[in-house]
Amino acid sequence: MSKVLSEKKQYYFWPLLKEYYGILSHYWLGYSIYLLAILGQVLAADILLPWVLKQLIDAVSALYQIKDPFTRSVAWADVYWLFYFCAFALLLGLFFKCMASVGIISSQPWALRDLEIKTLKTLLQKPYDFFASNLVGALTAKVKRYSDSMLSFDFGLTRGIWAITIQFVAALAVVSYYSQKLALVFLLWAVVLLFVSRKLLLLKAERDRAYSEADSRSVGSLADSIANYLSVKIFNRQAAEVDAFRVATKYSVDQRRKSWGASGRLDFSQGGVIVVFQIILLWISLNALQAGEITLGTLILVQTYLLKVGENLTQFGVHSKEMFRAIASASEMFSILRDPSREFEPSEPEELRVSKGKIEFKSVNFSYDRQRSVLQDFCLNIPAGQKVALVGTSGAGKTTLVKLLLRFHRPVSGKILIDQQDLDCLRSSDLMRIYSLVPQETFLFHRSIRDNIIIGSEIEVSDQQLEQVLKDSYLKDLIERLPLGLNQLVGERGVKLSGGERQRIAIARAMLKPAPILILDEATNSLDASSEHHVQLALDNLMRGRTTVIIAHKLSTITHVDRIIVLSQGKITEEGTHRELIEKQGEYFRLWLDQQRVIPEAEHVVEIVE
Repeated sequence: MSKVLSEKKQYYFWPLLKEYYGILSHYWLGYSIYLLAILGQVLAADILLPWVLKQLIDAVSALYQIKDPFTRSVAWADVYWLFYFCAFALLLGLFFKCMASVGIISSQPWALRDLEIKTLKTLLQKPYDFFASNLVGALTAKVKRYSDSMLSFDFGLTRGIWAITIQFVAALAVVSYYSQKLALVFLLWAVVLLFVSRKLLLLKAERDRAYSEADSRSVGSLADSIANYLSVKIFNRQAAEVDAFRVATKYSVDQRRKSWGASGRLDFSQGGVIVVFQIILLWISLNALQAGEITLGTLILVQTYLLKVGENLTQFGVHSKEMFRAIASASEMFSILRDPSREFEPSEPEELRVSKGKIEFKSVNFSYDRQRSVLQDFCLNIPAGQKVALVGTSGAGKTTLVKLLLRFHRPVSGKILIDQQDLDCLRSSDLMRIYSLVPQETFLFHRSIRDNIIIGSEIEVSDQQLEQVLKDSYLKDLIERLPLGLNQLVGERGVKLSGGERQRIAIARAMLKPAPILILDEATNSLDASSEHHVQLALDNLMRGRTTVIIAHKLSTITHVDRIIVLSQGKITEEGTHRELIEKQGEYFRLWLDQQRVIPEAEHVVEIVE
């Protein structure tokens, strides 16, 4: 089995079991009770009860051969004792069934929670490129399918394979006590069934794996359409998105049909083997009864075991299919978790010594691929406390510089230093303490305004601190207007708030983080004039006392900064203050004129500078 479910085929049978049952071992007491209770329930209800009924039938049959009334009355007393024994077996089975519920309730939910937490923790350690290359909806579906699949596997293993194996071994032992011939046929039955099922189960696993991957793609397409519902409505793309989803699901339908076809072949093969051996066993039992080798009670006992074991052996195939399907489904997520790609962490990290926020790019070279170089021997020095704006046309390298600074990407060569400390020598958790970020598009958690603000602080925020932050970020008027104030839910990604309100919340959370470096990624680019005014006032408060790096599209928002860096094709072409660059009449001047829609005539230059 492990050979077929190998890493080469992206199946992780044994690693998955090690992962899941390693977590479940922390709740070993409850899980042990669960397994032992299943053992007790099977032995009591499926083995002991039919055996007692066999004794009861034989005892009743013997009564009719007793002529003496007194002896018959004494024998009836033994029959009633067997009745009490039957009742005991029934109650014992019920007791173990209840104990199984207690055991599973006290172990499995906690283990599944721990599995999902560990999965989320691993995903959040993935590098920036991982999330840029994967649909959020597809990842979410894989995470939930991962835990659900392990639950299905465990159910198939314990309620299926474990219970059926106990029942079969115990029934075989009892039958062999009365008739070794019947026991031999019993055993042969199981061997043939497993042999016939083996190849079909492996084929089923392949089909399930392909279907699971196809289903994830279709779910990702569905999530993408729903997440962008506003664009779908605005651009009247309902029909186009439905057609795109239809195309995405066509492959999923084909794989589902193949998976179901494999299930049908497996069911027919297993059912055929079971029926044939049931007929053979019944024929042998009748011949043994006729020859006086077994009693009527034994014949009924064997047939009862046949029906119970036969029914469960049919379910054996179902449980096996579910287990293989679960492994196939879980392997999809597990392959992501086993992928060694993680956020870069230094082998011997240094203690964080950054306090002022001086930034240095020293001979940095970077490329996204071998064919496209973005930065070549790039050097930049930003003194602590300086406010620097990065400007340039699209593709100039502005966003790349910020991603390198955040270590979302790493240089091919060269160094990036903060207060003389190499970024590659810092833990990711320490590195993120250096920065506060206000992005162009702020996505908020579907939580209260308070919760969205205080995530900017690693320590508890006092009411006085929160009050000051609301004042500095110009949020007090908004809070006073809302029915629930700070407890108002903002909706998914903050859709219940305007763009300016979301930006001010992002600024408020950045204010609570005592980071020496502030990064503003076109923070006012998509705002109207009124919102931009309030956000700019809040940004002025936020930038106070911090080294600030601004990615700017609207040049009118950076006229007050200490230094403007003009980038083109990953190189610095100009730098200086707004006034210096206007007077220079270079590339920045042309960008300024384009935005001001002014014809670059000489007589206008003095007016622009002033």
